[in-house]
Amino acid sequence: MKSDNQNVMKIGILIKEFESLPNWQLRIINEIIKNPSLELTLLIKDGRKAQQSSNSFKNKLRKLLKSKNSLGKLIFKLQKSLENKMFPERYSVDKDRLVSQLNQMETIELYPEKKKAFLIFLVRKMVRKLENMN
Repeated sequence: MKSDNQNVMKIGILIKEFESLPNWQLRIINEIIKNPSLELTLLIKDGRKAQQSSNSFKNKLRKLLKSKNSLGKLIFKLQKSLENKMFPERYSVDKDRLVSQLNQMETIELYPEKKKAFLIFLVRKMVRKLENMN
């Protein structure tokens, strides 16, 4: 890409899924790609698979009722759902083109471990990759 220039800043992005990126994130990535002094060199992807069982309506409702301020959270979720229906997200960039560009880039998948309240990524693979880039 733009690696001939010594003044190019290399950028890596930690991302969950390309297809679910909102417009503002796609615009930032698009500006990084267009900027001649920046180079998007690495995408670090969350390698975990989504847990379907924890996303069921029953589990979501149970989690909501066990949480603090469940009435406030319920009202917020209803408001957010209503706003999403009234004001659907419009994209100011070509999402399909940008997602296909991201899918062609070099990607590292990391698999975090859950320890207490923190997610700790296993970074051996990422460290080796970053060492090879220099």
